[in-house]
Amino acid sequence: DVTENALEWVWEVDASGKYTYASPVCEKILGYKPEELLKKHFYDLFVPKEQEQLKKTAFEAFANKQPFREFINQNIHKSGRLVWLSTSGVPILNKEGNLLGYRGTDLDITEQKQAEEELRQSEGNLKIYFESAPDGVYLSDLKGTFLYGNKKAEEITRYKRKELIGQSFLKLKLLPPKHLAKAGKLLALNAMGRATGPDEFELIRKDGSHVWVEINTTSIKQRGKVVIVGFVRDIIERKQAEEREKHLSLVLRAIRNVNQLVTKEKDRDKLLKGSCDNLVGTRGYSNAWITLLDESGKLVAHAESGLGKSFLPMVERLKHGQ
Repeated sequence: DVTENALEWVWEVDASGKYTYASPVCEKILGYKPEELLKKHFYDLFVPKEQEQLKKTAFEAFANKQPFREFINQNIHKSGRLVWLSTSGVPILNKEGNLLGYRGTDLDITEQKQAEEELRQSEGNLKIYFESAPDGVYLSDLKGTFLYGNKKAEEITRYKRKELIGQSFLKLKLLPPKHLAKAGKLLALNAMGRATGPDEFELIRKDGSHVWVEINTTSIKQRGKVVIVGFVRDIIERKQAEEREKHLSLVLRAIRNVNQLVTKEKDRDKLLKGSCDNLVGTRGYSNAWITLLDESGKLVAHAESGLGKSFLPMVERLKHGQ
């Protein structure tokens, strides 16, 4: 018999829900022999705390004489352990259209439900870790739409997580235009299963202020879909330190150039102008000016770089001893 070799348990019940047929597979799934089940109603196997509700739901389908699919229910194995079943059935009607019973199948989905529960627990543990992480953590899809953001991500972006979830970084305008192409390339790498980072980005916060961050990403499978996990570190202090170091290096370079000019240039006016040009040319300063005054405070010489005509009013004031 095909039903004896099927992977699903095939059954029939009468209009009251009592078993009138059970294929031998029922013993593999619930531990009962077919003849033992013929003494029971289908709802006798339900978990006691859910029995009345599941029985009510099932008989509503009976009353409407409607087929049903994948009715998920917990049953008690003969040994006492719990078994998850996915039940599907179709009504059996006589010529007059009266309900005689139902014929259907039960599929054991216990392992699937256990795996789902383990996944929920692992996801729960992961989110606990994410919430206490020192860096910002986010989950997004391959289009850049946020699925999750931790407390640190809120702090960095100044968006509440409810404002982030369901929105893409494009719609929120988190990135300035200069970074969009780079972000797109990294998403493409994630789609290919490749991790990225560390990559530096300048973010635009909700309040319009800017912050530099370092982002590392990896892609994982979650419920059958590819999800990107991103780790975001605020590096504004590091960037500021780098800028200070860079500025200091340029200033020292400018000073060295001026010192070299002092030893070579004998013409006073050329020396003053060259010194200003060096200070600006090395990008240590945006502009520079030098004035020489005699003992009485009278202007003797002046030079500038980066100021142009805007320096002239100052020269006039200096000439008048102001």
